[in-house]
Amino acid sequence: MGNSYYDLIIAGLGGQGSLTIGRLLAEAGSSVFKHSSFFPNYGPNMRGGECESTVIFSDKELCAATILNPMAVILMGVRSGANAIKEFIPRVKSGGIIIIDSLISAKIDRKDISVYSIPANEIAIKIGNNQVTNFVFLGAYLEASNVVPLKIIEDLMEERMLSQRKKTILELNKKALMEGVKVANSIMR
Repeated sequence: MGNSYYDLIIAGLGGQGSLTIGRLLAEAGSSVFKHSSFFPNYGPNMRGGECESTVIFSDKELCAATILNPMAVILMGVRSGANAIKEFIPRVKSGGIIIIDSLISAKIDRKDISVYSIPANEIAIKIGNNQVTNFVFLGAYLEASNVVPLKIIEDLMEERMLSQRKKTILELNKKALMEGVKVANSIMR
């Protein structure tokens, strides 16, 4: 932490939870920054269609809800992985971060960004539920960026899920979050 502005685009397919972690991250960011925004963008297909969300944190007032050149991108297993790489990689700001699923096989030639290719789907399956892949990505992002403390995310998850009586899902999500932190940490070394 320490920076007064961060932004992120999370791209995936409807049903993968990219909007869920974007919303959670924006809510967590509001306890660290004066302003945060969450802007979902998706087509008419709720499940399976390409979607993305933009999350912005700032200590100054926000002028727009969207960004063209993000500081970070989480690229979940999108249908056209190589095309998504071509779209997003040039847009990431120098010094930025991209986190992709290792299932997306595309060469990234930029040396001025940090690339985290993580086996998010594989990790989620090992945990016992491939629907927690989004939390593996979120954990990796939190570790790579240090934008929001992990504890704030965990507290929000507990608040939301315990009130909905989803303790089993909460435990899986927390485990996935921690596995994402571990895998990003191992890449950083």
